[in-house]
This record gives sequence, structure tokens and C-alpha cells, in this order.
Amino acid sequence: MASVYRAHDPEFNREVAIKVLPPALQRQDEFRARFKREAQIVAALEHAAIVPVYDSGEHEGQPYLVMRLMSGGSLADRLADGPLSVAAAAAIADRIAGALDFAHSKGIVHRDLKPANILFDAEGQAYISDFGLAKLTLADSPHLSRSGLMGTPAYMAPEQARGEKQIDGRADQYALGVIVYQMLTGQLPFEADTPVAVAVKQISEPPPHLQVARPDLGPAFDDVLQKALAKQADARYPQAGAFAAALQQAATQPHLRQLVPVIDVAVVSSSGARRARRRLVVSGLIAAGGVVLVGICLASLAAASRLWATPAASLAHAPTRTATATDAPTATATATATLIPATPTLPPGVVFNDDFAADRGIWRTFDPIGDTGIRDGVFSYALPEVTTLRSIAEGAPAAAMRVGVTVVDRTAPVDGVVEWGGFGVLCDFQDSRNFAFAGVSAHGYHIVGYFKDGVEIPSNTDRVATWTPNAAIPKFAAAYRIEFTCADDHATLVVNGSIIGDYPMSLPAAGGRYGLFATAFGRAIGPLAFDDFEVSARP
Repeated sequence: MASVYRAHDPEFNREVAIKVLPPALQRQDEFRARFKREAQIVAALEHAAIVPVYDSGEHEGQPYLVMRLMSGGSLADRLADGPLSVAAAAAIADRIAGALDFAHSKGIVHRDLKPANILFDAEGQAYISDFGLAKLTLADSPHLSRSGLMGTPAYMAPEQARGEKQIDGRADQYALGVIVYQMLTGQLPFEADTPVAVAVKQISEPPPHLQVARPDLGPAFDDVLQKALAKQADARYPQAGAFAAALQQAATQPHLRQLVPVIDVAVVSSSGARRARRRLVVSGLIAAGGVVLVGICLASLAAASRLWATPAASLAHAPTRTATATDAPTATATATATLIPATPTLPPGVVFNDDFAADRGIWRTFDPIGDTGIRDGVFSYALPEVTTLRSIAEGAPAAAMRVGVTVVDRTAPVDGVVEWGGFGVLCDFQDSRNFAFAGVSAHGYHIVGYFKDGVEIPSNTDRVATWTPNAAIPKFAAAYRIEFTCADDHATLVVNGSIIGDYPMSLPAAGGRYGLFATAFGRAIGPLAFDDFEVSARP
């Protein structure tokens, strides 16, 4: 609405900012009244994080405000270079939340909080500016028009977008939640071609989950933002400070045990995430002479893939249907494990474990390709397109085992879409023609099956081992804890504490070894970070 100029104050020998109304608005009484009211509002808000007004008045009919010069630019300028670190975002939110709560305590709602209205001084401290649309909730002027939408649709609370008259400080908290989402991801939670369409989304669409765009952040961050961006004001935090405190608490938690560094690039858009939720069917695993192949159909795109394949191999066939795994029964069979202790220092019942703190030289990767190895406290897989890798641990063989591993999928989006891939564990591995496997995909799919004498035996579908969806598998989770229990007659898959299914199997009683696998269904995926691998006796 107004224009801002840099100027010099000769009386105090300082640089200042002068805000003036453009000539086209000077003749409109409503805008002149708002401009004057902004000076009155800011004068009443003496707070360390609100840009102070030094003077106001008129010069030859031109209203003006003299304010402190913010030489550090705006938050919008910083976001133009990409998302901020968690620490920086939490610090800015904490400072701005304090200023908002102070304004709200004075009966003032900003109504147009956005990155362009968050300015920084020379030391990098954040300030709220531009109270031109602020509402005096306790005693607003009856002479100022309230027609139309007040604010910027991208940061507008649902009650604002609906044009409700009773707007309180929780609308500013919502805007701060949008800003925090943008600081962490480099994108807005709601985007559309027109401002009206964005406002409609603010009203009708649920906020996207933060972990879709930032899978490296723990669920605590997502919980905080989901509450701050709740559609109903009563469901949000009571004050902006409570929101900032919850964000700070999430930021100080050891999310994901710091398996991956902070992502400082723009990531999946909400529309891109929707495009990523395409139908996926991965069909027939076929073993022959130590080579296992997998064929896929991704939406309408068909491509050949391999599970433990050599580069020369290619074969694909599609299943007739995709089935969802049934719920596991409450009763489970029991079995006694036959164990050969791998080391005397292992906990009772544990056959083998590896936290990958160092490369112990006990893993063998078949057909190594891509950037794969043990480093930085994890077993890292980075796969080129249409590739599968498997690694087998040279630990003691076991029967009736439970194999568990934690996986973080850091696959970056390509053209706004997170590429499809899968990862999981192997058990009862005797050779490349006889083994069982279970895996999940960050898109909410899973697969379970085994090979006997090179022949694929399906478990989670009626025909072939197929990647199928299951609602109990979270999409784009911060991490996946996969636990696969293998017995001689059946297997059970558990993901992040939820039972995905109990499956019939016919495994050799002698048992075998255990390992990891990952597969890229189309383009390259990774890096994948495997950690806390453990094999224990089946309970």
C-alpha cells in the first residue's frame, strides 16, 4: 500500500526509513485513515521486536512515518535463497511470537503477517513491520471499511479467508505457522494459480505434512505445525508464544539421532507430493542361477527392474491384481531359535547386531554399484536408476529369527516428485536361490516373499510378490523401523510398531543368514541410511 524510502536524519545524524502514501492513494480517505492509524498503533507497541516509529505527520498534504531503518533486509529476501536451518527458523519464530503476543495483549491483531513484513536489523534480529491492516479487536474504528479480504491469501487464516469479523490473535499464529513451514521447506503449504483459489485452499484443504517435504525432520515438528495450522482457531495454540515454545522443544530433540544433515534446498511442493502418489505395482520376482529380476508398472509407465540383478538381465511380467495385506491375527505361533553365538558380548537372545559406528568388515554387498558403504555411523545406499543392491552380514546363522533395521530415506525430489524406491531386510538367506525378504516404500507400500530353489513363492498376494499399499505404513516418515520375523511356517512384518501382516511361508528349518536390500524402481534413489541392524531370537 505504501512506499518506503531510505533517508538521513540530520538532527540525530542517523539513517532512517520514511514511509509515505503513493499519490494515487493520498486522495482516498480510507487509506489516509489507515495510514494514520498505523502510526497510532505502532506508537502504542513499544516492543523489542516491532519496528519503532520515530515520528509521523504530513508535508504538503503527504502523510509520512519515520521509522528505524532495517538494513538487514526482509525474511522474503532470505527465503529467495532457499529454506533456513531448523535453528534459524525456530529463533525467528520465537522472537516474532513474542512480539505478536505483546500486540495481542494490547488488543491488536496484525492480520497481514508474511515474510515481506518481517525485517532484520544490521545484527540480524527480526522485527515485525507494516501494521497497516492491523485490527483493534477491543475498539476498532467503525468508520474503516471491512469489505473484501484483508491480508495476503498465502498466509491468511481460514477465518480471515471466510471474511469473519471476529478475528483474534490466533489468526496471526496461523500466519506464523505458514511462515515457519516456508522457512523449513522453502515453499508454501498452499499454492494455486489465483489468490482466490489459495484462499479456498486455506479454508478447505488440510495442511500438508511437513515430513513430505522434509523427511529428515522428526514427527514432533509435524505435530507442532499441524496444530498451528489447524482450520479451527480453537484447535490451535492459545498464544503464539506457546507455538514457538513447542517448536523450540521439537528443535532441541535429537530427531532421527541426526542421521542426516539439514536439507537446505527447496523440496516437494504440495502439488508435487500429490503427483507422487501414483499407483505402483511391482511384479514377479524371478530367480535363476543367482540372478533375481523384478518388473514394474508405475502408473502408465512400464519399466524393467531387477532386485538382485546383473546389468545384463532384464525380464518383467505384470500381475493381474494388487492386493492389500490382511491384518495380522492376535495369536502368534512360538518357536525355539537355534543359535550360534556371534560374540559373547551380545545381549541375551541377540544373534547379531551392528550400529555401523565403524566398518567391521563383516558385510558383503553383491554387485556393488552406486555410492554404497558404511560411513558417518550408517550403512548408506545410493542407487542409480533401475537397480537393486543387497548386502549380507557374515554373522552366525539362525533359525526362527527376527531381523530389524531403521531406515531413513533421503531421496530428493525430481521435477517436484519423490522417486519410487523400496528398502528392507533379508532373512533365512542360504544362497541367492533361497531366501526370504520384506520391504517397504516411503510411498506407503510393502512387499513380502521368498525364493525356494530359485522359484518365487508369493506371500503378500495370491500370485507373485507384489508391492501393495497398506494404510498402517506412514508415507514419507522421518524414519522406518522394519522388523521381519521369519519362522519355518510363516513370517510377520512390523513397520514403526504397527503389524502390517502375518504371511504363510515354508522356510528350511536350518535357518540362514540375514541382510539388507534396496531397489530403485525407475530413476535413482537415495541416499538411504540403514542403522541399528539387529537379529534376535523370535519371541
